[in-house]
Amino acid sequence: MSATTPVPAVAGLVNVLRGALQADAAMRSAAEHELAHLRTTVPEFGLLLVQVALTSDQPFEVRQLALLTLKAYTRTNWSSKTEQFEGPEPPLNIKQQIWTAIMDHGLTDANARVRVSSAYVIAKIAHVSWPDEWPDFLPSLLARLQAPHLPAQHGALCVLRDLVRDDLTDQHLPEIVRVILPHLLGVYTSATMPLGMKNRAMAIFRDLVELLYNAKEAHPDLPAVVAEMLPAWLDAMAPVLQAPAIVARPAGSDPAWDERATYATFRAKVHAYRAVQTVAAAFFAALKPHARAIVDFAWRDVTALAAVPVDELDVVDENDDSDEGGADPVSGETLVYACIDVLQRVLVKPSVSAAALFQDGFLGTLLPVLVELMRVPEEKASAWREDVNEYIAQELDEDAFSYSLRVAAQDLATAIIDKYDQRAIDPMRQVCVMMLQKFQSDAVRLEAAVALLGQVMSGWDQAAHVIESLMAVPAVTDTTDIIAAQELLRARVLRLMGQAADELPSAAIDACARFALQSLDATRPVMLVNAMHALVAIVNATHTTAAVKDLVQHPLMHAAGALVETARADSLVFLLETFGRCPAHSPGRCGAARA
Repeated sequence: MSATTPVPAVAGLVNVLRGALQADAAMRSAAEHELAHLRTTVPEFGLLLVQVALTSDQPFEVRQLALLTLKAYTRTNWSSKTEQFEGPEPPLNIKQQIWTAIMDHGLTDANARVRVSSAYVIAKIAHVSWPDEWPDFLPSLLARLQAPHLPAQHGALCVLRDLVRDDLTDQHLPEIVRVILPHLLGVYTSATMPLGMKNRAMAIFRDLVELLYNAKEAHPDLPAVVAEMLPAWLDAMAPVLQAPAIVARPAGSDPAWDERATYATFRAKVHAYRAVQTVAAAFFAALKPHARAIVDFAWRDVTALAAVPVDELDVVDENDDSDEGGADPVSGETLVYACIDVLQRVLVKPSVSAAALFQDGFLGTLLPVLVELMRVPEEKASAWREDVNEYIAQELDEDAFSYSLRVAAQDLATAIIDKYDQRAIDPMRQVCVMMLQKFQSDAVRLEAAVALLGQVMSGWDQAAHVIESLMAVPAVTDTTDIIAAQELLRARVLRLMGQAADELPSAAIDACARFALQSLDATRPVMLVNAMHALVAIVNATHTTAAVKDLVQHPLMHAAGALVETARADSLVFLLETFGRCPAHSPGRCGAARA
């Protein structure tokens, strides 16, 4: 205790905290100044904050501010070993009283938000004080995890989450793995544990696996320990992964039941699939015996979700309480991403046989589902039509950070092509051609099928025939109700021409050039951009005649000039790169246009 500053009573500290919550700036500033003064002059300041925070009859906002102040205190005052230390450091006996009070009362508080904030403080304290000052931290935490009441278990899981995510050191890792992992599995497999707490246990497991992978050189014995536990974890995930993604509402139940149940399933599945992703990256040998079953589970979920309208998959469960449930708010889109990532990680592993991909016609069912996921929602199509800069940034710029279900589906197809090469390319071409015939009257799905086909055009002797059939796509008219979809379809056909230009004979090149010239419509900038791309590729193609180059050069330069006038900086870079690939066949004309 300070010799010059008396220790304020709890009531006095409450008054200061209340002052810091006032709307009046002067009152708030004075209270904050007083808190800073107490922090540096009263050794028991942290303990007083704990007493306020854990007094249940205090207003929650006062308790919350006490916990927030305590969080800051652990950073600035707890130990001179920390980078943000300002001091003074409290005596060890005060530290012991602080962590004992929080473990006994903060982690078991009836208010979930108090438990969450208390857990954060304990994790920060353990990071510094365990094991030297606090050797019994782990047994004490384990006792809460095994306690018969849920608040204590929830508080202990919150500590583990924060500790593993942010504060676990190499020194701590071996004991956490050996002691905690089996008990986390018990939480996950418990028949009475709430789903949110199971999800939290799975998230901690995933983070531990990732930490182990990154620390395998420092702890070469730990991977073997984890590998022994992985089969039990994978078996425990099976019922979650096996459950249907879309939960139907039983007759006569609450109308909101099916939505709540589906979101709960989404959350559980997302956590399980994310754990599978991490295991596949870190310890694939342990995962391999389960690989085929996991592929089947992920594929079934993707297939079910692909039948949902694309613009409905991104609806987030707004009722999800991430603090209480331990899961970030999720949507059907989140689950699709997780499934696609698992498929990509498992199917393209060098040790995975091609049979997993090609038996039972799996590839033939894969591509139509990818097409469903690659559909452009009507709202986005209209937005692209209104702002070509957004279209370029999200659809054409390969260096952009935009990610979507469409991109995820394309990435999966690319990964399969990269691994299996011609074994995948030939059947993919066949399936794509069948889809082109099937979706003749469906501009949205036909556009997605053409986009997928673009990935397998290189070196194909049927490229000219396929493009010739696609040039029969009707011209866009202002009378149709689906102008945006038709424009995107025609733009995608133009893009395909550019991708296949080197595969085309001179007669096909001539037809493609005329088709692209007809699409240089400044009032339809999405078509215009892709027509430019096609024409640049045609000018550079192997079998392009001088007559065709003369035919397209001036319209191409004129269209580029019109588009550049409205381009944003990022789009301008893309357009200039496209334009720069056009050779100066007519030096004077090109020079003027470039200028």
